[in-house]
Amino acid sequence: MERDGTFRELVQEEKRKLTNEEIFESAFYKEMLLNVAGELTGGTLKKVELVKLPESGWAGKCNARRVLLNIENSITASFPSMSLKSDSITGVLGHECGHWNFSDFRLREKYLEGFKRGEWYLRAPKPETKEEAEHLEEINGYFEQKHEAALALLAETASFIQNMLEDVYVERKMCERYPGSIRRGIKQNRIRNVEQIPSLKVQMENGYKPAAVLLNLMAQYSLTGTVNNWENITGGLLEPLALAKPVIDAVVAAEDAGIRMDAANRILLMIWKVLLEEIQETERERQKPQEEEQQNQPGEDGRQENQSQREEQQGQRKKEEEQSGDPKSQQEGQRNEQEKEGQSGKSQSQQGVKQDRREGTPNQQEGAQEQQKGQEETQQNNAEEIQRMLKQLREQLPEFLLEKDGEDVEGNLKRTGGISKVNRILPKEQLVETRDLLMEYIQNAAEEHVEKELEERFCMELSRELSETEFDGDHSKVRKVLKREITFSRERLFGGDLYGEQVREIMRRMKPRLLPVLSCQSPHMERNLFFGSQMNYQALYDPGKRIFCNLEVRKKVNTAVALLVDMSGSMQDHNRMEQARLCALCLYEFCRSAGIPILIYGHHTDKLYKRVQNETVYLHSLAEFDPDYHDKYRIAGMKAGGCNRDGAAIIFVGEKLAKRPEKLKLLVLISDGFPNATCYRGEKAEADLRRIREKLEKKRITMLTAAIGEDKETIQRIYKEGFLDISDLEQLPYLLPRQILKYIRR
Repeated sequence: MERDGTFRELVQEEKRKLTNEEIFESAFYKEMLLNVAGELTGGTLKKVELVKLPESGWAGKCNARRVLLNIENSITASFPSMSLKSDSITGVLGHECGHWNFSDFRLREKYLEGFKRGEWYLRAPKPETKEEAEHLEEINGYFEQKHEAALALLAETASFIQNMLEDVYVERKMCERYPGSIRRGIKQNRIRNVEQIPSLKVQMENGYKPAAVLLNLMAQYSLTGTVNNWENITGGLLEPLALAKPVIDAVVAAEDAGIRMDAANRILLMIWKVLLEEIQETERERQKPQEEEQQNQPGEDGRQENQSQREEQQGQRKKEEEQSGDPKSQQEGQRNEQEKEGQSGKSQSQQGVKQDRREGTPNQQEGAQEQQKGQEETQQNNAEEIQRMLKQLREQLPEFLLEKDGEDVEGNLKRTGGISKVNRILPKEQLVETRDLLMEYIQNAAEEHVEKELEERFCMELSRELSETEFDGDHSKVRKVLKREITFSRERLFGGDLYGEQVREIMRRMKPRLLPVLSCQSPHMERNLFFGSQMNYQALYDPGKRIFCNLEVRKKVNTAVALLVDMSGSMQDHNRMEQARLCALCLYEFCRSAGIPILIYGHHTDKLYKRVQNETVYLHSLAEFDPDYHDKYRIAGMKAGGCNRDGAAIIFVGEKLAKRPEKLKLLVLISDGFPNATCYRGEKAEADLRRIREKLEKKRITMLTAAIGEDKETIQRIYKEGFLDISDLEQLPYLLPRQILKYIRR
C-alpha cells in the first residue's frame, strides 16, 4: 500500500484519536519502562507493574520485590499531551528507582517504631536553643508517660518529615545522574505536586489544622525552595518554618540516611508548640463525652455520686493540664494526688467494708464488672479520638508524602556504610530519553491502525469486484468468497522471512538474464549531437560543432503478469506447495525488480457436494497490482486444502488482468492436475477450460500453465503452446521467470 497524502492525513488523524489506554497499557510501553528501570538500577530491579487507580492519590510504590506505578494518578492525568503524560510516568519511575537505589526502608521502619514506643531513634536530638531544650524535656515527659495521642501525632509527623527529606534527596540524586526524561519527568511532577497544595491563606480560611498548614509549607519549600504565600500573610506559622528552612537545606544532600533522620527529629523540636496544641485539643475532645454523660445522670441517689465524680474529673483535668503545660510539675502533682488518695482511701476502705457487709458479695462483683466495662469503653473512645485526629491531619496533607497503607516496607538491598551497593555500580551520568521511542511507537501504531482500516476497505472493494464479475454455467451457481489476510502472527512473519535467502539466491543466479530487461528502463544520455536540449560541456570546443546532448528516457517493459496458484489438497503431495510458494515469491520479486505489475491469487473449494449450489470457491488475494509490504507474507502463508474449480478462478483473475492498460498480458497458472470439483471434472471441465482460454485470447491475454502433476497430457491438450512441462519441481522457481522473459523479449 503506497504512502500517499491521504494515508499521511489519516495517520495524523489516528494519532490524535489514540487513547491513553492504547499507549500506556501496550506491551511496548511496559517493556520500555522495564528496560528503563533496569538502566536506572544497574539491572537489580526486574519487575515493574502498572495499575489503574484514578481514585487513589499515590503515583508509585516501591518495595523489596518490585516497583508499582499508577498510570492514572492525578498528577499524570493533569498533563494535557501524551508526551507530557509519558514524561510524568517516567518521572514517577525515576523517583521510585531512586528509593530502590538509595533509601533504607528497614531503617525507616525502626525510626517510626521508636516513636510508637516512646523513644528517639537513632538518637535524641541535640537542642541548640533554650526553647528547643524545653521542648525536648516536654516531649520526653510524654514519652515517659506513654501518652497515646502524643506518640501517635509525633510518629505521624516524623513519618511525613522524614519522607519529605528522603524524597528530595533521592530526586536530587536521580536528576544529577539521569538527564533527559528522568530529570524532566521528576521536575514537572514536583512542580505539579506543589501546585496542588493550597496557598497559606486558603489553608487558613478552609480550617486547616495548624500542624497540617506548617507541614504543607515545609513540603512546598523542600520541593521548590519557596512557599505559596502570594497573599503576603506574615507571622504565625511562618516563624517555625523559618527555623526549619536551614535544617532542610543542610540535609537534602546528606548521603547518610541517619543524618536525615536526626534532622527530622530536630525539626520536631522546632515545631513542638504547634503539635502540643493539637494534642491538648484532642484531650479536650476526649473529655467532652464523659462530662456530658455524668451531667445527664438523673435521680437523687446519684447526686452525691455525680458530685464526687465531677470533683474527681475536675481534679483529673487540672492534673492533665498541669502535665501538658509544664512536665516539671508532673511528679509533684502525682505526689500530692497520692497523699490525698491515701488519706481518703482509709476512710473509704472503712466505709467500704461496712457497705460490703450490708450489701453482700453479689453487689461487689457487679460493681467490678461495671468498672471494667467503663475502662474498656474509655480506652475505645480514646483510640477512636486519636484515629479521628490522624485522619483529619492526613486529609489536609499531600498524599504523595504520606505513608502508603499496606505497603511492604522491607529493606530492598543490604547497605554498607549507609550507601546502597547499587550506588557503586551506577554511572555518574547517563542520558535516558523515552520521548523519541514513544513518538516512534505512536507513529507506528497509528500507521498500523490506518493500514488495517484501509485494508478492510480494500477487501470490501475486492469483494464487490468479485460480486460484479460475470460467471456463466455452473460457475455462477457456486458461492464465491474472497479472502485477504490483514493481520499476521509472529510465526507467520518469521516464516515469510525464512524464504528471503532462497529468493535472493535464485534472483542472483537469474541476474544475467534479468539485466537486459532492467536496462530497458534506465534513462540514457545521447551525446555529441549537432542539436539537442542540453549542452555537452565536455565537447564545447569540438571543431565539428557536436556540442549538444539529449536525455533519452527508455520505455518501460509494457507487460502485466497474473499468477494463479492451485491450492487444492493434492498440492500437499511431493512437496508441490512448497515449490509453488517459492516460485510465486521469486516471480513476485522478479516482476517488482523489472517494474512489471504482478497479481497473485490462490484458489480452492471447500469440498465436494452433490449439488453445485452448496459448493464454495475461495479466492485468496495474495498480491494485487498495487504492491503491499505484506504481500510476501501472504504468499509464504499459502496452505493447501479442498478441491479445485479452475474455471471460476481463471474467469475472475482474467477479468482483473483484462482491465490493465499494458500491451502484453500474461496469465500464469500453476496446477498439479485436472480440475476436480462438484459436477466439474472430465470432459465437461476440459471443454469449459478450452472455452475460457479462447475468450482470454480474444482479450489479448496469453495464458501459460505450469503442469507439475500427473495430468500433463490433458493439460497440454487444453492450453497447447501455453503448456509448460515442469518435471523437476526444484527447477520451477527458475523456469517460470525465464519463460516470461521470452515473451517480454518478443
